[in-house]
Amino acid sequence: MVDGLLNMRSRPYLSENLFDIPVDEGTRGMILPVGKRGGQRSVAFPQMALDAYQSLLTPYKAYSGELGMPSVDNPAFTDAATRFSVDFGLLPALGTAAIAKQSPNVLRMGLGGADTVSGGAVRGPEVDELGFYSQALETAKNLQQAKGTGEQFRKMLLSAGVKPDEIKFTPELEGLLSQPKITRDEVVGLLQENRIRPEQTVYTAPEKSSEGMSFPAQAEQLDVYDAYGRDYVADEAQYLMEDMSEDVAEAFGRTALNATEVDIAKVQKALEERNLIALVDRDSELFIDNEDITDVIGAIEDAAETLVSERYSYDPVLRLSDPDSGYEIVGSDDTGYIIRNEEGNELRGERYSLAEARIEAETDAMDRGIIGFGGGETRFMEYTEGGGDNYREMLLQVPEYAGQKEGFVYSGHFDEPNIVVHARTKDRSFGVGDKAEGNALYVEEMQSDWGQKGRQKGFVTGETRDRYKEIERELKPLQDDIVKLSRESDDLIEMLAEDMAEFNTPKGFFNPLNPDFKYKANRGRIYRVLSDGSEVAEQGRSQVERDYLPSSQYGEDYKEIMSEINKMNAEATPLRKELSDLPSGAEVAPFVGNSEKFAEVGIKRLINQAVKENKNSVVFSSGDVQYDRWNEEGLQTFYDKIIPKVGAKVAKRLDPDAYAGVKFVEDATGDVSGDRFVIKITPKMREKALEGQPLFNAPVAPLPATSLLGEDKPAMSPEQMYQAGII
Repeated sequence: MVDGLLNMRSRPYLSENLFDIPVDEGTRGMILPVGKRGGQRSVAFPQMALDAYQSLLTPYKAYSGELGMPSVDNPAFTDAATRFSVDFGLLPALGTAAIAKQSPNVLRMGLGGADTVSGGAVRGPEVDELGFYSQALETAKNLQQAKGTGEQFRKMLLSAGVKPDEIKFTPELEGLLSQPKITRDEVVGLLQENRIRPEQTVYTAPEKSSEGMSFPAQAEQLDVYDAYGRDYVADEAQYLMEDMSEDVAEAFGRTALNATEVDIAKVQKALEERNLIALVDRDSELFIDNEDITDVIGAIEDAAETLVSERYSYDPVLRLSDPDSGYEIVGSDDTGYIIRNEEGNELRGERYSLAEARIEAETDAMDRGIIGFGGGETRFMEYTEGGGDNYREMLLQVPEYAGQKEGFVYSGHFDEPNIVVHARTKDRSFGVGDKAEGNALYVEEMQSDWGQKGRQKGFVTGETRDRYKEIERELKPLQDDIVKLSRESDDLIEMLAEDMAEFNTPKGFFNPLNPDFKYKANRGRIYRVLSDGSEVAEQGRSQVERDYLPSSQYGEDYKEIMSEINKMNAEATPLRKELSDLPSGAEVAPFVGNSEKFAEVGIKRLINQAVKENKNSVVFSSGDVQYDRWNEEGLQTFYDKIIPKVGAKVAKRLDPDAYAGVKFVEDATGDVSGDRFVIKITPKMREKALEGQPLFNAPVAPLPATSLLGEDKPAMSPEQMYQAGII
């Protein structure tokens, strides 16, 4: 009956059934014209009346069993019952329409936008327990077109504001929309059955977070010798002497007693010419005759090692040792951290934050039963700002979606699969400026390990996996040959090193004043001598190198091997580059494609939670707090720019007048003080949030300013209302 409000159908006079097949001849419209069909006269009847007749038969069909077993699981029965209640709930509105111009509200009621049985109130969406509804489902239920191609229904859904991701990730929906003929009821039924339904796991704070590790509060800072060893320092010093002569000469001037500007200049020139022996050769113009510099070359080496230590101090190695469990963490923020268990075995993985390394060490110890929980559930309570209470860890998961291959689990954080976003929160009482905001849900952290891994290394698809395997098949024979030849080149270097070690002359090889020098400790220099036979390189070598370099057979064999390796590498390099450029992070999934997507669904959930708990506001931690904790620069952008941008959009959809911005806050229950992003929960926002929010965002369509008894603006046509997303 709803579809027939504006339609007329011509029907034959002479028929056993007044409501027979429509006659194609005759004028259609609100006037009742007379036409002919096969010599029979016909008159146009309102399609509304025909639909009403069919709806009127619903009780008889239900009684006779034509609709099947009466049950909420029987679509034929529930659809017929719904249509009957809606159609005959329209009679009061139709009575008014007979004597008054229809308003948009009346039309909207007749087109499925309102439940007139309950007094004309707009029907609400099907909201899940987390406060989300499916925009695709709600749109599909209100589509006027009952049948069509899958592509037609796809376009109708998209034009009404349904997000492409909801169609893409809803199980089996793409398959239905690829069919040549489908119905609206099929789309609605599939979405009711298969709509994406997030789940939430919440861990609450125990009396103590866990038995924990016994790591000290502050990490030990190692000196360069303990961190990397004396051989490393010697090699780095030699590198600086060869390639950074000006810096070493300047360091020599700072560390050598009574070194003059002339002395420093001579040292720099000797380093550039790689001829340190000239500094102690009385016949050389570079000779330094300074009684306070008793060992010139030794002083230069000391200066180079001092420079190594100074450069190391910019990123020193830290060490945390747990005497109880035997775990040790060693590394730095720039080079990364290594975790060793009590047996000295290294845990796999990359980590560039000491806090992150501690979490992984604790997780491994728990998994192996070395430490246990202290009777609680939460894991990361210690990584919060001081004060506050009711600490929780809320995990939002998507258990099933189209294209899913395997569950995503981020090792070291949570064991639950497919966590698209997690939030760690506390309850705090804030004053914002001069006005107290009262009880707030404070977000200590909101992050998506899934999204972060995908952003760092790309999201993996089926095509990605296929290409990855294909490249590996092409690379394997090349890699095997390169490894074989590389072993042969290493053998040559070893033989040369052994031969050079025999030259224990007082002049040595590179340091002529060190009689204990062993060439074997300078593999890097041997490599350079062998691999570069150019005239320039020959001139750059010290006299000692030229005098004591053994037979060229090593160099010839080495060059031949390297020539083969270079050819193979030239062939393998494009494949390696393509392989490295391929996404290797997480599986593509809903909400994790970029930071704004997971931020939006996370903020919606937090607002729903705050409303449910009657909080006055939602307040977020700041970027500087997160950076200091996790040493990731991207977190500053996320907390200071992305969260405020997305949070303001979410808040304004619920209430255009709601405050969502950065304010100075003072924590009455703890240590939080400073600029924070604040979303104030208004009465209107509270009301709208309780009605539900779309899981995948959809544009907001403003309702016309009208009422059932009158209009402030011209009535909208059904087509205009459809395009605006009202119906």
